[in-house]
Amino acid sequence: MGINGERLEKIPVNGSFYIFKSCVSSNVYPGIEACTLKILESLGISVVDTDQQTCCGGFTYFATISPEDTFLATIARNFSVIEGVASDMLVICNACFSVLHYFEKITEGFPDLKVKVNEVLSKIGRRYEQGKVGFWHIAEFIYKVREELARKIKFNLNGLKIAVHYGCHYLRSCPEVSIDSPESPTFLEEVMETLGGTPVNYKEKDLCCGSGWIQRYTARDLSLQITARKIESIIKEEADLIVVVCPFCLSVLDNAQIELETFELLYSRIPVLHITQLIALLLGYDPDKTLGIQMHTTPVTPFIEKLLENTIE
Repeated sequence: MGINGERLEKIPVNGSFYIFKSCVSSNVYPGIEACTLKILESLGISVVDTDQQTCCGGFTYFATISPEDTFLATIARNFSVIEGVASDMLVICNACFSVLHYFEKITEGFPDLKVKVNEVLSKIGRRYEQGKVGFWHIAEFIYKVREELARKIKFNLNGLKIAVHYGCHYLRSCPEVSIDSPESPTFLEEVMETLGGTPVNYKEKDLCCGSGWIQRYTARDLSLQITARKIESIIKEEADLIVVVCPFCLSVLDNAQIELETFELLYSRIPVLHITQLIALLLGYDPDKTLGIQMHTTPVTPFIEKLLENTIE
């Protein structure tokens, strides 16, 4: 399949964006959002904001604790809020991205649902207009501007081996709008190469992080075993870092390592960063103040110490 050139061409690289806030990034890894803002600032791109956005609705839907009508109305409300401030938004979470795409797809395929949703929204004085806001995953945006970012970085990844993890809710949940093949994606590896790194082709690249959404809570032992397989496969290739594009994948791969060590399912650890954190680090932003690495359970300092040796003159 390769890169979806048509979608790539549509991704704007100027003007302004709204950053769709993720529950996990906002509450667990706030550095992801901070780094996204710094990346856009370095590119001269402005950001618009509103304090009216809520959760994408994914937790209520996938945990099956709310009716679909409620779930859809939640998403429609968010779109109506964002329509008032922006025409394009960047999404920093795979689950948020898949939920937003699912909503657009189902309301386009079933117009009666859109009517029903707007009936609900009318009770709070809102209305959803389909297609008024374009949304793009931050990873595909970074892919499009990778060459410009490479010219701005203060450190490069020369000599460092990077394992990328795409995450199920980007490639597999949204194959229609992915910029790359769900079966054999390479665009993140291309980003790492552009920034001077060496991507590792590890055996379990396509394996889930171990979350399986609520499986982390309903089948914990199996979930941990899958995470162990994933990380062991990466460590076997002597990678220096795992790069993810989803805050929830980051949470699983970061936090599980200490638990896996306790159960003797893992015997060494490896740092994990969201792609925005890595880019901001290469741009020279402070690891503590901007990246928020103090929020990580698995230490990131070993990777940073290696990176500091690659200063660009």
